[in-house]
Amino acid sequence: MNIRELATKFSEEAPTLRKHEESLNRIESVWYIGSVSVSEEIEEEPDLGLNARDHISINMQCDEGVIATYKPTDGRNWVDFIQAVKDNDDEENMCIVVDVNKSTVAGRVSIYEPDDFASYLESSGIEAALCEFDSTTWHQGNLTLEVQKGNFAGWQTNHIAFVALNGGAGGFEEAQIEKVHENQRKVCTTNIQINHLTPDMFLVTQGCVEGNRIQTAFHKMAQILSYYYLFDQLTISRQGIDYKMVGLKCINGTINANVLGSEHIGIQSAAVYVGIYKWLYEGGNIYDKAIIARNILSLNINEETLSLGSQTLDAVTSNFNIYEKENVKQYIEVRNKVTEQVSKIQKDIMTVIDDYTGGFLKIMTANLTFFLTVIVIRVLAKGMEEKVLMPNVILYISYGLLAISLAYLLYARCDALDRKKLKETHFVQLIERYGDILGEKESSNLSIDFDKMNKKSTAYYLENRITAVTWLWGICLGIVFIAVTGVLIDNLMTK
Repeated sequence: MNIRELATKFSEEAPTLRKHEESLNRIESVWYIGSVSVSEEIEEEPDLGLNARDHISINMQCDEGVIATYKPTDGRNWVDFIQAVKDNDDEENMCIVVDVNKSTVAGRVSIYEPDDFASYLESSGIEAALCEFDSTTWHQGNLTLEVQKGNFAGWQTNHIAFVALNGGAGGFEEAQIEKVHENQRKVCTTNIQINHLTPDMFLVTQGCVEGNRIQTAFHKMAQILSYYYLFDQLTISRQGIDYKMVGLKCINGTINANVLGSEHIGIQSAAVYVGIYKWLYEGGNIYDKAIIARNILSLNINEETLSLGSQTLDAVTSNFNIYEKENVKQYIEVRNKVTEQVSKIQKDIMTVIDDYTGGFLKIMTANLTFFLTVIVIRVLAKGMEEKVLMPNVILYISYGLLAISLAYLLYARCDALDRKKLKETHFVQLIERYGDILGEKESSNLSIDFDKMNKKSTAYYLENRITAVTWLWGICLGIVFIAVTGVLIDNLMTK
């Protein structure tokens, strides 16, 4: 016994159907039966053919409200339900409301009447259908719809399978959802957020049958989902689809997706859209590919139905191949230019370090020359036999020279680091400017030599060289300071 037959067991007259809808996650059926007359056939709980993972709720209600409820999950059994109905058999305007909540287990969900499910897809509106599929619990990016009645010829897409009861499904493609959605947000603006769906999930690849209503609805969803991933702007609502695509032509308008039939959206047009979607998101520069795709789409699209001809995908890929060949020359030119600039920056940084080292040598040479000159003059004046005393004024001048040398050390070090940092900033700006053309790998290779953490890089060598020169400079000044202080102390003791 199915749900439709159940209603006839509570009335001697044929019940009137007020609502019957089977969606992906629920069945809701409302029947008007007038006066109640309980058939002996349903004194015992009937077998409604529900899958064990699904749960049913039945309410008998009149104008005043619900008079009896059957809900096994809440402990409301069938015997009590029948007795409550019999106790109120004098009521009129009775309705029976059947509600089945379908659960998804391991990516498998029940379909009880394929025709009812097809009617739901056709009448609910594309936004509602997409949202329901998107909110369903998928299993590793795949979904199996299990038809619960009789023999059923299965069919499937790359990610959704229609199978008979206890039937198996296979051949699913691996879903790469996160990266696709990340790229979609870079090139498209939409009013709804899709978390699990991609167009290829609804394009039938096995068991396609002309005239199959569910397959027709799937192809419509595949094409409209492609708009979500291909058009510049998209707004989906019950009133229609507002779209805008800027290519060689600017295409914009509003269409009512609910009135578009298979003569407007068929497997051919849907397959072309899905092919372009897969080409766009399979890898490469998403911005360049989106521009090429929109240029060709704007010239080939039917602006009344948004359908595409079979040659559109070939046109997109051919134009992109031409674009890539033209870019090879530009890439080589840019790469040579960037390499030349990087070499110049490296030479400039080496010059900075050489200047810093040269400053150290000049200062130390000047100090050494001063002290040697003073010593020679004092020795010649006094003769080799006498002890040479250094006047205190010369020692104080020496302290002054040491202070000047220390100040110059600090200034030279800060200046060298600032100039080095400036050159490194120029390098970063250079990579940012040409990064899209060079690509991530080439940009990374050029950046290796400026990585201070890499012991084989020029940056690491120069950083250590600056540190080494600074230490050497400081040690030399310290030695001179100690020597001058020693002479000063000796002078004081001699006197």
